[in-house]
Amino acid sequence: MRNFLLAAYFFTLATSATAQYSLDVRKPQLDAHAAFANQIQNSDVMKSLIRLVNTLVTVDREIPVITKSCGQPNAFYVPGRKEIILCYDLMVDSQSRLVRSGVSGGVGVQTVYAETAFILLHEIGHHLIHEYQLPVLGQAEDAADKIATFILLNSDGDEVLKRATTFFITRQRGIVAQVIQGEHDYSDSHGLPQQRLANLVCWGAGKNPSYFSDLIPVAKLSRRRLQSCASEFAAMKSDLQALLGTRLRTHSANEPVPSSPSAFERLSELAQMNQCTGCHRPNDYAMGPPLSDMAKRYSDEQIREKLTRKIQFGSGDSWGGAKASPMPKVLDEDIDALSKWVSAYR
Repeated sequence: MRNFLLAAYFFTLATSATAQYSLDVRKPQLDAHAAFANQIQNSDVMKSLIRLVNTLVTVDREIPVITKSCGQPNAFYVPGRKEIILCYDLMVDSQSRLVRSGVSGGVGVQTVYAETAFILLHEIGHHLIHEYQLPVLGQAEDAADKIATFILLNSDGDEVLKRATTFFITRQRGIVAQVIQGEHDYSDSHGLPQQRLANLVCWGAGKNPSYFSDLIPVAKLSRRRLQSCASEFAAMKSDLQALLGTRLRTHSANEPVPSSPSAFERLSELAQMNQCTGCHRPNDYAMGPPLSDMAKRYSDEQIREKLTRKIQFGSGDSWGGAKASPMPKVLDEDIDALSKWVSAYR
């Protein structure tokens, strides 16, 4: 399976577009949100995803996608202001759920942004349904899930969709919790996480059976449902093409297939998520020494040794800068990758 970070996955799908979804990154209100705000602002993760959408969907006005602190883990489309809100709170919540499930490090980073990608596309689905008064038979939430799934599966985003299923896997309730929360869960406009998971896996398997096969038992798809997945995917595709018409542009076999970002780009994303770039810049002093200076002074082996020690115990002021505190949240498995990131500036 190709190993790359969600929206950078789509970066090379380059065509001109008239659609105007745009990114508006707001200042976080909590320290816990700062890492995600900085990542979105300073990397191509979310920007690349929006560029992808703008190559696939045509709209008549600029629709801002606002990332902000909300006070609750949520994401929503605001019809009156015609804007989409993505809450940092939701990203933090997703990260916490993944850590409790044993998913962290680089895989955790990719998974959080895969979930965020699906959620953003889901809210774009709500915008399209509302703005163009698309006739939806059934729950609008299910229709928005279909639009998000359709965009991913028709843009070679199978891996992103597969990672995004963890959003529903980590939010499933046990039997006791379902009884306690039943009145809310069963009457909510959203389907149960188990139902939405089953839908995503079915639609994914309808297009790419072998790739989604390991999720079939996780989603508890019955044999009867599984037999209908290919026809469900085909119907979803034809229905949305009919509803959106020329507003929807699908990725054809004649267009260049999106390629993964370079190894350096993946390392840079990991460094940003671990907040390394807040203190270390390529060629200038910030809180700590420039990356290029460190790469020139130390060998690869020395860089790994020093990085390990400083992450575990903090650092002194040997470079004349500020002392660094220990970073216990950095995983051992990421130290090798971060060492290579520093060495790349040599």
